[in-house]
Amino acid sequence: TKVTGLVAAIEKARLYRGKGGEVMRAAVSKYVQCLASVAQPLDKGSGPATGPKSLRSTLLASLEENLKHPTVDIRDSAVAAMREFAASYMVGSNP
Repeated sequence: TKVTGLVAAIEKARLYRGKGGEVMRAAVSKYVQCLASVAQPLDKGSGPATGPKSLRSTLLASLEENLKHPTVDIRDSAVAAMREFAASYMVGSNP
């Protein structure tokens, strides 16, 4: 869907580069945090919810990249997003 596919579209358009790239990274982390806080279903259909091509894996990879960024504000936003993401998508039988 358009909502859950936004991060992939941002990465495809290479909006992390150049002017505004840091703002985009922080915004993506906040966006993932918001998706997780409302437990937005990420994977559609009966296929696997995990794996290298799943949306869950894509979002996790984006957060991991932001955790490595040299700017502390980007790392902080990624930490907050990772906390929500883990609670919503990586524990027990949550969606």
